[in-house]
Amino acid sequence: MPYNSLIITIDDGYEDNYTIAYPILEKYNVPATIYLATDNINTNNVPWWDEFYYRLTILNSSKALCRNELPDDDLLNLMKKFKADPASLFSYLNDVSKPKISRLIKMLQKLTPAAHDLLGSNRFLSWEQVAGMNAFVDFGSHTCSHICLDTIDDQTIMSELTQSGDAIKKAIASQAISFAYPAGHYSKKAAALVEKAGYDYAVTLDRGINDLKNMYALKRINIWEGAVKSLSGSFSRSLLAFTVA
Repeated sequence: MPYNSLIITIDDGYEDNYTIAYPILEKYNVPATIYLATDNINTNNVPWWDEFYYRLTILNSSKALCRNELPDDDLLNLMKKFKADPASLFSYLNDVSKPKISRLIKMLQKLTPAAHDLLGSNRFLSWEQVAGMNAFVDFGSHTCSHICLDTIDDQTIMSELTQSGDAIKKAIASQAISFAYPAGHYSKKAAALVEKAGYDYAVTLDRGINDLKNMYALKRINIWEGAVKSLSGSFSRSLLAFTVA
């Protein structure tokens, strides 16, 4: 790998990877890697993190509901975190138990019934779109179900790793060689199983530059919309350049 090189990566496999990112990659002949949570491809699934984001956005902008009138302390704390820093909210939610997440989503559904229309706009890729991008895009595994590997047993981990890789190989007639840890959660055990499953390297959400000493815990520089917006709320090319640099 050349000195000072980089890899462009995109997680999850949303349809905008095809409609927005791919034309730009193709225009400038820039390779990239998209990590697919394969159970979501070709579906209308709404992942829990999208449901939280859209419903919290509506709740946060609602004038009809006073923050102090939220029916649950957990939900009130969630709203405070969301208002303060939407990006860090999801790091917090990844450590919350699934039953608690389900309970909070049910409360949000009652408070924000209009969010359903917004949820339908954030679709995942189709397998046809995946195959169509293969000239400029490599595809890696993000598990089948986007489950954090440190929450499941070894047998389930291997199933998630192998079945997602098999689905990608079937779609593009090429083996997925890399893996991205869902939500960035990883451990030495998980890394060893990723290697055992046949992946050449794995990427985390740890921020930084890589020395390539540990190919199964590679760092990345996370670019999300809030990091590249000016005070006016519009996209800032300068902020994007600063974040990458």
